[in-house]
Amino acid sequence: MIKNKLVLLVSLAVTLAVTAGAYAFTYTTVTSTIGVANASNDYATITSNMTVASYQPFGRQRGAIAAGNLFDVKPTANWTGDLELIVTLSNPEELVKNYRSWNMRLKLVDSSGAAVDAQGIAQLISLDQPVASFYFPSSNFSGGTTYYVRNDGGSFIALPWIGSGWTSTYQPLIFGQVTQAQ
Repeated sequence: MIKNKLVLLVSLAVTLAVTAGAYAFTYTTVTSTIGVANASNDYATITSNMTVASYQPFGRQRGAIAAGNLFDVKPTANWTGDLELIVTLSNPEELVKNYRSWNMRLKLVDSSGAAVDAQGIAQLISLDQPVASFYFPSSNFSGGTTYYVRNDGGSFIALPWIGSGWTSTYQPLIFGQVTQAQ
């Protein structure tokens, strides 16, 4: 019985020594290299072009948000890939302090007002859905030409002034981003 325990103990020690050595060997000899390079050119630029008329909400007011441009999008002349444009309402958590409802209908259009994204329809950004995404295939644009994120109109309903927490009047913050399409 003692002999069996001794054999078991020795075999366990040998097994631990072999596996620990193999683990330590692979741990110290495995390496990875990640190369990082700077991009040489942007594939598009996006700039503010706010032509939407301003408005000032007040308690219980309902109103329209006028049509107009929000952003200019200009693919670079040598870009041949597809693009994606993401428009985000960045502060819905503040807007709910003043608004019961707030929304805008957005389109990606050319200078004639024709839709140039793949779907060709207006997309809604609102307090409940603060993100719109437009797929912009290279077959629909010419590099160096300016396109527009256009608000086709919208509406709002303000909360009552009394008891609604109107310590400040919050304005919508809208963020636009152009990325490479996946």
